[in-house]
Amino acid sequence: MARTKSTRRLPPPKAPVEKDADSAPKPTASNPTPKKRRPIPRSHSQPTKKLKPTPLNTPPTTKLHIYVFGDGESGELGLDPTPINGNKPTSVTRPRLNPLLPAATVGIVQIAAGGMHCVALTHDQKILTWGVNDDGALGRDTTWEAPTRDVNEGSDGEDSEDERDLNPKESTPTAIARDAFGNVSGEFVQVVALDSASFALTSTGAVYGWGTFRANDGIRGFTAATAKSPNPSNRCQRTPLPIPSLPPIISLAAGNNHILALATTGRVFSWGTPEQSQLGRRLPRSRITGLTPSPIVALPPITHIAAGSVGDNSACLPDRLG
Repeated sequence: MARTKSTRRLPPPKAPVEKDADSAPKPTASNPTPKKRRPIPRSHSQPTKKLKPTPLNTPPTTKLHIYVFGDGESGELGLDPTPINGNKPTSVTRPRLNPLLPAATVGIVQIAAGGMHCVALTHDQKILTWGVNDDGALGRDTTWEAPTRDVNEGSDGEDSEDERDLNPKESTPTAIARDAFGNVSGEFVQVVALDSASFALTSTGAVYGWGTFRANDGIRGFTAATAKSPNPSNRCQRTPLPIPSLPPIISLAAGNNHILALATTGRVFSWGTPEQSQLGRRLPRSRITGLTPSPIVALPPITHIAAGSVGDNSACLPDRLG
């Protein structure tokens, strides 16, 4: 049977409605690109620690008992001017444990004896000095006025005049004020004592010194600048002074009136009084130039240094092995 065409009419198409541009639908991306996150700086997420430089030298740590003996009439035994437990501070004929320097509390870890004074380093980084301070070897003020005594006063038989006249600021072990050294980098690791001077070495290789060098004709001076003073008392350095013109140092050796310093490179520096040629080098001008640290150029790299005293001011310097 044949299909007939439909006579039903379709409705006319509607006219398109005009829309504002703002109301028109915005095209959307089929695959939107995700936003990239900015990386967080490492300093904000995991702060890096500032590493401390490795020290060149390490301070000793063993606390020592200090025994003393000898005449002690200038306070160099460090026993205070007053008798302790009935024991006089002078004429100590047998070794005596110094009661002012107990290992448990004071805790000295290294000690050096000079001509008539001593220098000691404690476990808590104090530098103690005692003895004669005429030329500034103690590195601190020891001004003291002895009490007056009645000429008719009789002796009590216990304390001699010398004992009662001992300066308590010299005969009592006392620490040099820390601020006297200024801004010290690192820790103190070694102290040495000369005839009338003292020196200290730090873990970073810096060297501090005070006092003076002496020559056959008296006080020479501590530095080339002070040696030019016409007043001998002004040639003494009475407070700690950083020693310039030195590279990082790892060891010090003290003679009577000269000092040696060993650098990390194995080079040896010397300065002080050159009367017995103990500086190991020629002085370009006057003897005053010997007070400035300078290298001993004739030496090969060195591992250990040692210095002599009165009558034997030579230095023992073994060559570096290997």
